[in-house]
Amino acid sequence: MAGVFEIKDEQTWRRKVDDAPGRVMVEFFVTWCPHCQREAPILDETAPAIEALGVAVYRANAEVMWTKGEVYGLSETPSFILVENGQMVAKHVGFMEPEELLAFAQSAGGGASTSNEFYSGLQ
Repeated sequence: MAGVFEIKDEQTWRRKVDDAPGRVMVEFFVTWCPHCQREAPILDETAPAIEALGVAVYRANAEVMWTKGEVYGLSETPSFILVENGQMVAKHVGFMEPEELLAFAQSAGGGASTSNEFYSGLQ
């Protein structure tokens, strides 16, 4: 398995996240973070199940794509955002197990999750 595609520049971000129809989940990580290192293989293994739900899955190095951290109010890694039709609909800060990743991916659509772990960007 090649793993989850990493977005490394603004042009790719626009195409894969901002302008993408439907839902997109992005994990922000840094290479030296032990929780991110632990999350990486879990996200790689869970990504096909998330994509089967109709959610595209990507990752972005927070040190490379630092401007996006500012845009989405991210200050810790790993952090996840869920974007639907270019708008953030949910955010999660911290490590997630496979079942939590799946629940997070499903938290958009009919509305954001009411769980305290998820931030709702819907107003």
